[in-house]
Amino acid sequence: MNRDEFMVHLIQQGCVVVREDSKGYSVVRNLINFKMSGVPVNNPLRAATVCRICKNLEISLPEGDGLVEANAVIEEAHKYHNPH
Repeated sequence: MNRDEFMVHLIQQGCVVVREDSKGYSVVRNLINFKMSGVPVNNPLRAATVCRICKNLEISLPEGDGLVEANAVIEEAHKYHNPH
């Protein structure tokens, strides 16, 4: 997914950019639950990266190819590594 499109999605979901470094790395915060996550400079962002950021911020996934599949892989890995 294009990084700029993803940043727009984050803002539409109630997130704000807390800070950016000189290389373009951004830290965003969900204003509803105060969760924070980093958004790397990479463009385009990998589907798994987008899914992990959305999971960390507890927001919905954007529309896009491969995001549902990537999210399923992340959920399975989470179950495997955190059996609680």
